[in-house]
Amino acid sequence: MKSLATYVHKLRNLLLRRLHVGIWHIGGESFKQYVLEQNTPQKLRELLRGLDKDSQDTVNLFLSRAIQLPDKKSLDFFVDRKSRNKYPLKTKAELHDHSEILAEYRKNRSHILKKYRIDPYIWHYQHGLRHLPQSVHAYIKDKTFLDLGAYTGDSAYVLANFRPMSIMSFEISTRHIDSYIKLTSLTDISDVRLFHVALSDSSGTFTFDDSGTEGNSIFKPGESVVEKQRLDDFILEHTAADVGLIKADIEGDELKFLLGAKETICRVRPVLLISIYHNPDQFFEVKPLLESWKLDYKFMIRKLSPTSWTAETTLIAYPSELSA
Repeated sequence: MKSLATYVHKLRNLLLRRLHVGIWHIGGESFKQYVLEQNTPQKLRELLRGLDKDSQDTVNLFLSRAIQLPDKKSLDFFVDRKSRNKYPLKTKAELHDHSEILAEYRKNRSHILKKYRIDPYIWHYQHGLRHLPQSVHAYIKDKTFLDLGAYTGDSAYVLANFRPMSIMSFEISTRHIDSYIKLTSLTDISDVRLFHVALSDSSGTFTFDDSGTEGNSIFKPGESVVEKQRLDDFILEHTAADVGLIKADIEGDELKFLLGAKETICRVRPVLLISIYHNPDQFFEVKPLLESWKLDYKFMIRKLSPTSWTAETTLIAYPSELSA
């Protein structure tokens, strides 16, 4: 009986991982709790201010899901017919995008994409760069790219298509170093470096659970040790050319990262691709924080994966003169 119960438990967890059911919150309170306790209408006005219609629609869809869906993964919620019909896994537009992207991916799939299992949505959306004008692509060319949340190197591999002078990647896990080195060696970029460092708002060390998955987070306690450092301090210690782009998908610590990167961002005004879906603090506060720095940026919010309710919702920011 015990083995059967264990099997059922594992099967249930497998289904939940595949179905992306419910809303996870990493490094912060739930969206429901946040909306009830914070001055949400004012924060929402600040978030929506100056955004294009697609961005506003993305925000509204995100919040409607985050508020109404379970705070944690719930298979019971998914299998309940009324809940499934009321809150479908994907909108019609997402279903269409999902099928179109997979068809394009399969049609153009090279041996590299197949061998290294590069995420089809990273490959397609290019962390949001696909949405940006050629003037932005020209702006970041021949500059240094910072890749926070390097994982297996798939982001660095895709970003290399935009012709950076160098790529500096940061990853708290040590489990995919070999994959990162092999994959990035296939690019035309000679200066590609991987740092076992967490960029945040302070210096020191911390311990975490190194699961080796794309969901690795400093907020999950464990025994693996990694150094924590501010980007502003890191840049002073390492020779780096002009930073042209920063991509950050670091599982809930994006807001703290920005606080430790203010001097660098204000000095070089890089293109920013910042994940904001992990917790409500980053969702509501990253854009107003950047606006308070008087960077004169244009902001967009896009959902860069049609596979789950809220995943890969990203703030895209770049110097406003590039949109002219």
